[in-house]
Amino acid sequence: MLLKKEMSRQELLDYLYQFDKSYGDGLDNSEIRFIFKECDLGNTMDIVPNILNQFYSEYNLIDDKKNIYHSVLKKLKDSFSLTEKNILEVGGGPVPILGRLIAKEAKTITVMDTNISIKNSLDNMFLKNSYFLPFTDIKEYDLVVSYMACGAFESIIHNCTKNNKDFFIGLCPCGKEAAEEVFNNNMTDDDYMDSIIEYASKRVKENDMGTLNIEYLEDQPLYTNPIIYNKRKKLIYIKR
Repeated sequence: MLLKKEMSRQELLDYLYQFDKSYGDGLDNSEIRFIFKECDLGNTMDIVPNILNQFYSEYNLIDDKKNIYHSVLKKLKDSFSLTEKNILEVGGGPVPILGRLIAKEAKTITVMDTNISIKNSLDNMFLKNSYFLPFTDIKEYDLVVSYMACGAFESIIHNCTKNNKDFFIGLCPCGKEAAEEVFNNNMTDDDYMDSIIEYASKRVKENDMGTLNIEYLEDQPLYTNPIIYNKRKKLIYIKR
């Protein structure tokens, strides 16, 4: 069971009406229809899309151990020290739950998305309603984070490696269609994500940013897509 307790469809819908009233401006009609259609499955679904995860997380309906954002944060903290970092999150969604969690750990967090619905309520959290592009200015950030920001992976990798900025990216196959048009062939989900990994590895090596690490969320076995990030070499000082 995904939720903390069994809930009737009407109980879930009551939360959903509240969610739509508070954040509906950042959701398109298809997303609202999708949540209405799928939320009654919340008692049995083990894996859900980001928009449903944000809905469940916003009202603390989901157990922390099954909350994908808590697992992503743990992996991020295992990979990078966040305390003194100014972080950019790309594709945080209408209700950037991950961004809020990162804000508790980092110096600052800026969330960039075209559909942000929340009003900033944290002193160290900033919101930018815009697209992330290969030439987006990222000079003020130390680390760029993105979890399943469909179609933005190449732009993030290009921009970060060009500007020598660390990155942490949770992949998904949702940008596959655009890649198929570019390369004029059919790709499996794994083929597409493998192509992103190959591109990232090449860019990291060419720009002397360490090595590309590929990991998974071990505590979320149903979320099988890879997470990639650059790992820089540690400098070892030897006293003479």
